[in-house]
Amino acid sequence: MTCHYYAMRHGKSSNRKTIRFEMKKKTLLILLSILIVLTGLVFLLPIRYPTSRQVRVALPINEVSPEFTQFRNWVKWFPGLQSAYGTDIALSGSDSILNAPGLYLQMVNSGPDYINLKEQVGTQSRYHSIRLFADSFGFATNVKWTEYELLPGWLASHLLQRSSVDRNIFALKAFADDPSRFFGFKIKIMPVQDTLVMTMNTISHKKDALKSLAGLYEEMHDFLEKNHTHAEDSRYPLGGFQRHGNDSMVVMAGLPVRQKIVSGNNIKYLEMPAGGKMLVGEYEGRYSGIRELYKAMDRYKLIRNLVPVASPFERYIISPLNGADSLHVKIELFYPIL
Repeated sequence: MTCHYYAMRHGKSSNRKTIRFEMKKKTLLILLSILIVLTGLVFLLPIRYPTSRQVRVALPINEVSPEFTQFRNWVKWFPGLQSAYGTDIALSGSDSILNAPGLYLQMVNSGPDYINLKEQVGTQSRYHSIRLFADSFGFATNVKWTEYELLPGWLASHLLQRSSVDRNIFALKAFADDPSRFFGFKIKIMPVQDTLVMTMNTISHKKDALKSLAGLYEEMHDFLEKNHTHAEDSRYPLGGFQRHGNDSMVVMAGLPVRQKIVSGNNIKYLEMPAGGKMLVGEYEGRYSGIRELYKAMDRYKLIRNLVPVASPFERYIISPLNGADSLHVKIELFYPIL
């Protein structure tokens, strides 16, 4: 009878364990089902997840703003648009839509320091928000780019490291930080190379400025020969021009020399400190086009808060001293700066 009692008790305990196991299994299946449904809903619901990047560019906010708030400027820096520019790119709706091969962007709204965009990617769409923040001194700008996309695309971007945000924002930074792309010319700061320059000046009519410059060089070479000396490097002479009235210019010719000779024949000397700095721009093309380099360097000085300490001058690598040469010149433009 005792054995029968223990058998009945053991049977009841086994049944209770079986019931508890079944209940746990059902609960687990229910929870798993709920999780699957919720996961499916997360994938199906039109919830967009953000990816953000921020960079600093060495330009004030008013210079950066037009480059991304106006679609016409995107061809300068947006990946893929440079090669397609002039072929299949179209702007419409008061420049609020940019349509190019593989790219369709619509401007949702914008202001001086932000732009919100909708991008069509096949049958899907994603959204972009670009914000600008000036630094404390106003000489640089922080750019924040946020992209919003559905979960499948968001996961692909993060798991496969294919986020377009990095590509886009670093393309903008590379453009803004490269003077040859942003200003259209190679511009850089260099130490003073020629510390002593022999100069001659004359006043000339604007249209005869280059002819007058050539005449000054002849006089200077004659002066050097008479004094049994030579220029430091006469291959690359210097020249400068300043407005003088409505139709005239002060023309300055210069040759680097090693030492001063007794002044005469309108000869003067320009001394520059060995530790000084020069803002240097490079130009190649028709001589008449060098005015664009002057404009770009004036803008560069203003943006970088550089203070000029003397008038600019030109160094002629390929000289414009006759009519044929003026069709193709190679010039370095120097601004002495603090």
